[in-house]
Amino acid sequence: MDSITPIIPSPSTGWGRLAATQGEPAAVVRSPGSGNSQRREDDAEQLKARLLRMIVSNEQTRKAAADEARNGR
Repeated sequence: MDSITPIIPSPSTGWGRLAATQGEPAAVVRSPGSGNSQRREDDAEQLKARLLRMIVSNEQTRKAAADEARNGR
């Protein structure tokens, strides 16, 4: 690989990093050939669900703050 080629992390790594930046524990990232594929799929689904909950929570907090600002509190 030459120095111009960027290193692009796998989607699993990206989800894990995003979760970690949001205060969630980082997901365990396994190589594609290791472990049970059903377990990896379940882990990925759980991580996606947690991230969705964080997004919804952040959006609800943002809306509540906007409502308070609009009402002059």
